[in-house]
Amino acid sequence: MQKASLLLQEIQHIPLDSNARTMSCSIGIAFFPQDAQSFADLYRFADHALYNAKRSGRAKVEFYKKDRIPESVCSNLEVDNCRPAQVEHLYADSGQLLQETFRILNSTPDTSSAVHRVLESMSIWFYTSNLYICKFDPLNGDHMLFSWDNQYASLMNLPANNTPYIETMNLYKKALGKQNIYCTEEHKMQNFELWRKMQQRKVMSLMIARMTVCKKPVGMLIAESHTHACWSKERQFAFSQIPNLLGLFLIKCQR
Repeated sequence: MQKASLLLQEIQHIPLDSNARTMSCSIGIAFFPQDAQSFADLYRFADHALYNAKRSGRAKVEFYKKDRIPESVCSNLEVDNCRPAQVEHLYADSGQLLQETFRILNSTPDTSSAVHRVLESMSIWFYTSNLYICKFDPLNGDHMLFSWDNQYASLMNLPANNTPYIETMNLYKKALGKQNIYCTEEHKMQNFELWRKMQQRKVMSLMIARMTVCKKPVGMLIAESHTHACWSKERQFAFSQIPNLLGLFLIKCQR
């Protein structure tokens, strides 16, 4: 801890230019063998701690901590035989995100504020450029409810008649099909129309998850990244569960 704190101080004293501007850094730390016994897991857990440091104020040191998801969250995620040891292993990388999502949606009364906070956390965890929440509406037509732009860290409520977004949404919905999740890391790009749209939007990685409430599809969550995101199986699983929590929340807000 002393060495990490000293490193932070040294970096903060490095001048960037003649205007006396300086830089800062955040540090995430995981220990061998207490936290992990392989390089891949150790690197991943240190990265997990790093983003905790960034979310909690930046320019600080954070140690990796194993987090458990409350039983109430497990029941919402419909994970069978959800024992603590299994949960820690399954959500070692994304457990805190799911737990935080559940907490935000149950403690933030304002819909836009809650969605803003959830999508902001997701943009960090999944290295996304853009996130979209779409609603399936057989009566009035499917449309996008919210759009998150990571470049400007802003949430937008999209009008139902926004043609470019509707065209993109329909294409993504077609790619998802009847699957619960679609990820370009797992699927070869054999859909030329989808590939062309991704090229137009400068999207290199795409992930789509179905939003289901009471086994009924009510929408979908879309993540676009302008880099090769390399979403792991764990991250894909976590991404596939968040839309269900969002769906329940949005339906509750409409009542």
